[in-house]
Amino acid sequence: MFPKFFSSLTPRFSGDTMPTDNLVRIGMNSTVLIHEASMGDDEVEIARRKAHSTVSQAIAIGQKSAPTFGEYLICF
Repeated sequence: MFPKFFSSLTPRFSGDTMPTDNLVRIGMNSTVLIHEASMGDDEVEIARRKAHSTVSQAIAIGQKSAPTFGEYLICF
């Protein structure tokens, strides 16, 4: 049995995606947003073509959605 704390967590995972209003909405009222940011800020055009987010775009999504415990950026 998990402690009661874990049952109140609402993590959200974005996978590879470009910034969208839907992603902001999904991140709202979550405890943690895990967002894949596979492109550097100098690769905006590549990210757009591949429908991915740059690091700065991913951070902006986290700031707009404001998850309780923060946003974690990952890259596979």
